[in-house]
Amino acid sequence: MTLTLLLAAATVFHVSPGPGALGRVQQQVRTFLRTSPEKAKAGGVEVVLDDGVYRLAAPLGFTAADGGTPERPVVWRAAHRGQAVLSGAVPVEPVAVDWTAEP
Repeated sequence: MTLTLLLAAATVFHVSPGPGALGRVQQQVRTFLRTSPEKAKAGGVEVVLDDGVYRLAAPLGFTAADGGTPERPVVWRAAHRGQAVLSGAVPVEPVAVDWTAEP
């Protein structure tokens, strides 16, 4: 069995919920990896999602390049397990319905 320890710290991007936040940080990470590979620490890149609901207007798409490399992985995680929610749901306002009315 082989155990590999990553001793170098990752470059960390923190994200807070808000309109378009995930898409913006995803683009920032892509740009960072493409334009500043020498600045990416040996530990890779870590994207930390603060607690809250992240509303998605469209699916969040990833390609192989978004994963980094074995030496410099890109990891997306919640700051607190189970407290960051990615949701494509649309809020619906309550509607009054008269179930007693006949057609």
